[in-house]
Amino acid sequence: MVLPVMKALREQQPGIVLELIALTTAHAAATAAGEKPWGYAGLKHLADPAFADEWGSRLAPKQRHPTVTDEETLAYVGVNFWDLVLQHGLDKAQAMHAQKERFAYYPLHFFRRVLAHFRPDVVVATVSPRSEEAALQAAIEMGIPTLSMTDFYLRAFDPYCKRAHYADRITVVNEMVRQTLQDCGVPARKLRVTGNPAFDSLADPARQAQAQALRERLGWKGKSVVLWAGHLDDYTSITPDLASATAYPLQVEAELRRWVDADANRALIIRYHPNEMHHFPPGPAHPRVFLSTRAQHVHEAILASDVVVVQMSTVGLEGAVAGKPVVAMVNSPHSLRVDFNYEKLGVAYAAPDIAGLPAVIERALREGTVAPDLARPQPVAPIIAQEILALAGRA
Repeated sequence: MVLPVMKALREQQPGIVLELIALTTAHAAATAAGEKPWGYAGLKHLADPAFADEWGSRLAPKQRHPTVTDEETLAYVGVNFWDLVLQHGLDKAQAMHAQKERFAYYPLHFFRRVLAHFRPDVVVATVSPRSEEAALQAAIEMGIPTLSMTDFYLRAFDPYCKRAHYADRITVVNEMVRQTLQDCGVPARKLRVTGNPAFDSLADPARQAQAQALRERLGWKGKSVVLWAGHLDDYTSITPDLASATAYPLQVEAELRRWVDADANRALIIRYHPNEMHHFPPGPAHPRVFLSTRAQHVHEAILASDVVVVQMSTVGLEGAVAGKPVVAMVNSPHSLRVDFNYEKLGVAYAAPDIAGLPAVIERALREGTVAPDLARPQPVAPIIAQEILALAGRA
């Protein structure tokens, strides 16, 4: 979400200074985009670096994400635990960490120091909790204008709708989300319906050309191509049982592989969530099955497909914005547990179960998207950039 807005800000305000803090897995993505982002490791000196080093080494998880450096992992854990101790004392902080690990973090003291260090005119964050939420609260306390970009559907029971502090400006994907937040008590003057800037490249001719080139390179001209954008399912703990969490999406994948095998004019793109894809086995090689990795932009995979299949991933909404028919596994364990249903939101066809998925795909191929109104040909980032500049008094 942030990268296209940064680009738009530079176009609208040449010479603008943008300090990007990109945390954990976002750091690699920001670096790959040509940015020079800050992380916890680079800002650790603003906390208590000796304490952070000691406790980061003690508490950091043994299993780590392949795109996050050990240095950043240790700093992230160490600084957040330092902040937790400042808030609650050592004994309670240790108990909270033992129970919740990173979900106990709320580095408010740290971000007060970060903002005092950078002295920004505006603080921009997304919907993410913990670090970003703490940064917004710190900015609000310090009288710094704030903007929060929300990326998806929000319901009244979502944690974002229960926050004690809201940014001066909140951008949302559509009118439905605007009304939800207003019903939850967010003043109407704070809300702007803009869309999600992370979706902007779906309308980029260069991205569309990449997708067409992918199909041609794979020899899939004239074939019906399904994108399966899956993620871990059926888990509630911070350390999920991977055999259980991968079971449902792998069953969906197996059904889609059978669908491909049944007709030489069918093909499949498999893309698991980039933070989770290392938990999924690659499966058997097949000339009409392509594994999309984090090295490929998700929009290339979406645009190369004819139908997008999801559980409840944001990729479902992105598929609809791209004008693709979407099929949602509305009875996946995770979708049922959090009561999320893309069909009820008017975004997707519902697959009642895994066995019924092929029939719903064929219907989607025949009838096309159920949400033509969601297709968005114009970029969103310039609109949000204008809001940010207005908050800074520079629009």
